[in-house]
Amino acid sequence: MLTQRYLTFLAACGIAHANKCIPSGCADLQCYGHKSRDRKSYTVYRGEKAINVSCDFVTDGGGWTVLLRRNRSESVDFNRSWNDYITGFGDPQSEFWVGLDPATQLIAGLDIILRHDVITSDGSRRHAIYTGFRLGSARNMYRFVYAAFNRTLSTMRESRDQGLANNI
Repeated sequence: MLTQRYLTFLAACGIAHANKCIPSGCADLQCYGHKSRDRKSYTVYRGEKAINVSCDFVTDGGGWTVLLRRNRSESVDFNRSWNDYITGFGDPQSEFWVGLDPATQLIAGLDIILRHDVITSDGSRRHAIYTGFRLGSARNMYRFVYAAFNRTLSTMRESRDQGLANNI
């Protein structure tokens, strides 16, 4: 039984605007010197859109932007409407889902590595790494697409019956 679930992504850092660094994700924040181990909410920008995110500056070198954190503590009800899943809900400092629209904006046009972490009830930890991750548009019902499952870097197995979409 899964007790905790995390979904994060990593993209290369570096957008500078008029001699000012504008973070577009947690990798940018880490490049700019943020390295907190605390669960904090950060504001990143994609175009003119400000998005509140949670960052993981510890796992595998850090810089991961957290899309989902679910601890099964039931502090946040994940039994929500479709609109809630589109816009996002919860608190980035605890349990939350960033939302399909914000996630689409965060990863648009970037080369993404997606990491799916789980912690089971016996405390064992597993993760899966996906490269070439893309999230479809609202017209395509936000379909998750990835180029490859990285067997070398992953500690979870992928199967056709339990791929990424079935595990979130």
